[in-house]
Amino acid sequence: MKTTLDRFGRIVIPKAIRKDLGIKAGRELSVEQHGEAILVRPVQEAQAITVKEGILVYRGTIEGDITKAVEAHRAERLRRLSRRIAR
Repeated sequence: MKTTLDRFGRIVIPKAIRKDLGIKAGRELSVEQHGEAILVRPVQEAQAITVKEGILVYRGTIEGDITKAVEAHRAERLRRLSRRIAR
């Protein structure tokens, strides 16, 4: 694929590549020089949801129905706990 450098030094990343990599406006990119090549790649974002001491911890912007996600996780934790107690 080819693209053109504009007079301000900007390039347009083709839509198919942006879509494939999940790159949206405002996304931070890393630009590195390797000899005569330029490597542009998205900066890895921290995971929005992690598990800390068995509890879901969310860091980021809420999208979708967070209540259902919390309820499903809570139900799974209760199911595991009830299995431990039954033993």
